[in-house]
Amino acid sequence: MVLAEFFIPHGHCYLWKPELVGLHLISDFLTALAYYSIPLTLTYFVTKRSDVPFNWIFLLFSGFIIACGTTHIMAIWTLWHPNYWVSGWIKAVTALISVVTAGELVRLLPQALTIPSTAQLEAEIKERQKAQAALLQEKTHLAQAQNVAHVGSWEFDLASQDITWSDETFRIYGLSPGQPTPTIREHWQTIHVKDRKAWKKTVHQLIRGKSCQLEFRILHPDGFIRHLFAQGEPIFNTQGQVYKLFGTLLDISDRVAAQQRERLFGSIALRIHKSLELNEILDTTVTEVRQFLETDRVLIYRFNPDWSGQILVESVGEPWRGVLNTTLHDPCFGKDYAQLYQQGRVSAIANIYTAGLHPCHLQLLKPFQVIANLVVPILLGEKVWGLLIVHHCRSQRHWQSEEIELLQQLATQVAIAIPLIVKSMDISFLCGHKYNRQLSRLARNTSS
Repeated sequence: MVLAEFFIPHGHCYLWKPELVGLHLISDFLTALAYYSIPLTLTYFVTKRSDVPFNWIFLLFSGFIIACGTTHIMAIWTLWHPNYWVSGWIKAVTALISVVTAGELVRLLPQALTIPSTAQLEAEIKERQKAQAALLQEKTHLAQAQNVAHVGSWEFDLASQDITWSDETFRIYGLSPGQPTPTIREHWQTIHVKDRKAWKKTVHQLIRGKSCQLEFRILHPDGFIRHLFAQGEPIFNTQGQVYKLFGTLLDISDRVAAQQRERLFGSIALRIHKSLELNEILDTTVTEVRQFLETDRVLIYRFNPDWSGQILVESVGEPWRGVLNTTLHDPCFGKDYAQLYQQGRVSAIANIYTAGLHPCHLQLLKPFQVIANLVVPILLGEKVWGLLIVHHCRSQRHWQSEEIELLQQLATQVAIAIPLIVKSMDISFLCGHKYNRQLSRLARNTSS
């Protein structure tokens, strides 16, 4: 080795005493073994925890410790081999790595001191947990308030196209809050066909940064139409660009229905006030009812003394066939059914083919193309004058209590109007008859 012949082994310094040589040998070996194991542990830690800040300092420490371990190996080697120049150069490399490591550690010390301590982290965690609990409570209160007021909220991220609904919004759309939020395409399918253009225009206005309001209709999973009132606000980022849309949603179906009912009753009452023609009043009634219920056919059926009858007026939509002036005799309808209708019986059937109707009754309804029907009696005192009938032909339909109540009120209004019209017609007839007699008497006197 390098100039080894000029030196004597280190063991000579220990006089080759076995105890002393063994002590240095074992001590240096165990120290080197420990030094080599520490970098392995540090390297494994850094590999598994890449999120640790300043992880490169651990690798620098590993190099420093390996160099230190190597000096102890050389101490064992020089006990028998006097390669002190090699040992010196290894120590020089170790010194260089040590100085660099020490300098970097001093430079990183201010940054390392900013890392929170365990106590600080625990305090911060407690604060965050407290804030999250308060946020959760606030969110719960908001959800409860929305549930009470029946107001839902929504949010739309323009970049990710993600939609967020509150629980009440799910309920407004007839869905369960736990299920996935519908996509834009799925939501588009729920909007009433006639309102899609206005809805799309409103969304474009929001994207352009304008606040908007819109009343539109949706189709519930159960087939019913609901009226909604939506308000939207654009949310801007720091560059002044719209990146989110936020808004609220209110189910105004009850309010719209009340307005429509008021308008419906007002229209029929006005017709009764202006006209003494029974057919004109009944025709107005069935037309207004069909438009209000958005159904396929509404008719008024009048009974004859033998319980046969005739369809007096009808309002029917496309493409369903008209049945005006059809005379019917229902073999299933007898005194038992008559008594039930005299007691105010209402027949609300969602699907005549699954309701267990008598075959003869089904045979009677089949030509009308009806699937769901709603029948309310028109009572003059205790006598059944006729029936106010609604036919839903396109699909089955579960009739709502508000719709049944509306039809009962209209049947009562028609029942009140009929005697008044008949009485007015009788008075007009009597007055006309008296006027004709006076004209005849005046003519005879003139001739004389």
